[in-house]
Amino acid sequence: MKTQSLLRTIFGTAFIALLLSVVSCDAASNPSALVGRWVGVSGNMISGNSDKDIVIELLSDGTGVQGRNPITWKTEKDRFYITASGVAQSVSYKLQGSVLTFTEDNGKISKYTKCKKDCKETAAEYAKAEALKAAAVLKTKATKGSFTDSRDGKTYKTVKLDNQTWMAENLNYNAEGSECYESQESNCQKYGRLYNWSTAKSACPSGWHLPSVDEWWALMVFAGDYEVAGIMLKASSGWNKDGNGLDAVGFSALPSGYYPSTSERPRKKQGDRESNNVGNSLWWSSTGNVTGIGNGEGMSCNVLGDFGRYYDKSRLLSVRCVYGSIEEKTAVAEEDDSSADGLGTKAKGSVKAPSARDIDMGSGDGSRSKAEIMAVVNARMPDLRNIHNKYLKLKPGFSGKVTLKFTIAPGGDIVSIAIVSSTTGYSDFDNAVKNKVATWKWKVIKDGNTTPTITFTFT
Repeated sequence: MKTQSLLRTIFGTAFIALLLSVVSCDAASNPSALVGRWVGVSGNMISGNSDKDIVIELLSDGTGVQGRNPITWKTEKDRFYITASGVAQSVSYKLQGSVLTFTEDNGKISKYTKCKKDCKETAAEYAKAEALKAAAVLKTKATKGSFTDSRDGKTYKTVKLDNQTWMAENLNYNAEGSECYESQESNCQKYGRLYNWSTAKSACPSGWHLPSVDEWWALMVFAGDYEVAGIMLKASSGWNKDGNGLDAVGFSALPSGYYPSTSERPRKKQGDRESNNVGNSLWWSSTGNVTGIGNGEGMSCNVLGDFGRYYDKSRLLSVRCVYGSIEEKTAVAEEDDSSADGLGTKAKGSVKAPSARDIDMGSGDGSRSKAEIMAVVNARMPDLRNIHNKYLKLKPGFSGKVTLKFTIAPGGDIVSIAIVSSTTGYSDFDNAVKNKVATWKWKVIKDGNTTPTITFTFT
């Protein structure tokens, strides 16, 4: 345990992968194949930012360096030995071409690719290649179509993704409570109209509806989870700052942004695209939550995230519609859920996370912000809602608060988690919540653990 802690301090969690177990015959017979600079790409497959990627250099004389920390290394048969700060450890690995893969005893995998001239560019090239592979697979799962709105004759592209059918364009129906950006019809043609929340709730055509948070969540999971969904759903052109996506499934998200509320407009310059936040995609959900994708090429700009319920409802945002009525979706979900365990109880619970200002960030030395913590928490809330509904069938009517304290390592994984307190009176449920949260993952940072304490309220 002391050795692991020391190496984690020296190398960061991602490099702890070197305490692992995989075999490479090529490298075992030719250790010189390992000589060179390697950049970590595991868990950071999109961004390629050098300040977040771990670089290790292995020299031919058996020495090396990671950051400013000296190391020594050698190989014997299928084993790799590393010594850092006087502590030696045996390591196993797999070398395939220019990619080194390390697998931890608990099954976690991290990968390094051999740097060319510039490690940052190498990581970016690797990330792009992996994203293109994933996009090619997603394209085979999407079915494109079209729909004509009988109210005004406008035709929209559609795309069926798994069991959801989405409009592949933002809604452009002229309703009271909506506007074109700068009152220019050309902006409505390209980006769709912008709606306040009250109007958005009933703006979709008959047979379609404003998506729920769970439906946005299902879309995110289909597109590859929160860290890559943005780049898969972004249009392949039309974004600023090299922020174009791969448009893997034809969702074709564009940076439609938002329009200020009436009270905000005196403080904002009309026609200023930046001040009006045209540069991001922001959509309403049926609960008033806002889902969005940022502009730019960094990982944070490729996240499809739930921005919470704190937006001014008089702001004007975009609308995407999903096929089917909300009632039909709910009935099917309840029917499927009840048949899964034969109990036949239509449980319906809810879960609430605290706002960012109420999180206790503890004494960790990591650089993660409260906003970064909550971006993942909000995106993962359907996990906990599903668990609550499952246990409500076993114990109808129970409610309460569960407070968890967990440590997020630089690599993004939760390395320890504990239940601080609970008022549910239901230990099996509490442990199910803890075990689910333990699987959540954040983006990679350079170093330092983050230890937040968060209270979830179930009603």
